[in-house]
Amino acid sequence: DAYLARGQLIWTLSNKFPHERAVQEVRRALELNPNLQEAHFQIGSIYLHIGLLDKALEALKTSVSLDPNDKAGPPRIARVHWFQGKYEQALAEFEQVQGWESERATLLCYLGMKDEALALLEKASKGGADFHGEARVAGAYALVLATLGRAKEAEQKIKFAIESDQR
Repeated sequence: DAYLARGQLIWTLSNKFPHERAVQEVRRALELNPNLQEAHFQIGSIYLHIGLLDKALEALKTSVSLDPNDKAGPPRIARVHWFQGKYEQALAEFEQVQGWESERATLLCYLGMKDEALALLEKASKGGADFHGEARVAGAYALVLATLGRAKEAEQKIKFAIESDQR
């Protein structure tokens, strides 16, 4: 647990995410306790962050297998599949969890279902999301609008996303 905690404390924005050091600490935690669910989640998150997608997927799947009630693992697994270009699989996985409308809408857009993406974002924007959630929804909105050639509306959503995220 101490090695895991040290890895988590090292891998922060204020420390500029020193991946190698954080991975070293978390790996040590896993050497001592291979069933430490949070360590699998942490190392999977780091791998995802640095683009080691196969390693991320393996670690995140292990994390979920160790704790089937894990709420954070499934969306991360969906994100790995998204980054691997497996859009349909990622979309299906995001649909199994609540609160990921911006990701679902982005994937719908990638799959050419732009009207469905806009409808989902319209519904999500009326859902009273927190400010960070509003920024994510507005960012996804901007992407979909831009792909439809609606540049002025996309720019307005980008401005809203920036303002919302600064609150």
